[in-house]
This record gives sequence, structure tokens and C-alpha cells, in this order.
Amino acid sequence: MARVKLKNERLQRGLTTKQVAEQLGVSMQFVYLLETEKKDGTLKTWKKIQDIYNIPDNEMWSLMQGQ
Repeated sequence: MARVKLKNERLQRGLTTKQVAEQLGVSMQFVYLLETEKKDGTLKTWKKIQDIYNIPDNEMWSLMQGQ
């Protein structure tokens, strides 16, 4: 499950799902669904995630694809 890294990135920064959701302009449930690969985000959402976590492009692509 590649998006476990997404959750790990959030936790390493000491952020809650609520804080990330507020920064993304989405619900806490949506953040959870992204982290558990039950939902795909829009390109705009993924770009915001990349900016929040400062993830390099090549790693971001893998996260978006669930790899």
C-alpha cells in the first residue's frame, strides 16, 4: 500500500488529518480515504499535497498511482 507513505509524511510533520484537510480545503474523511487508497484526488489536490509535504515530483507520481 503505497499511500501509507502519505500518512507517514503527515505524521512526521506532526499534522492531524484535520489540519491537512483544512489546508487542502477538503474533509477529514477525504484525507483518510486518500491515505487508504479508497479515493483518488484531483490533480489540483495532489499538487497541494505535494506542496504541503514538499514531496519530489517522481515520488509524488508514485503516490498518485498508488504504487
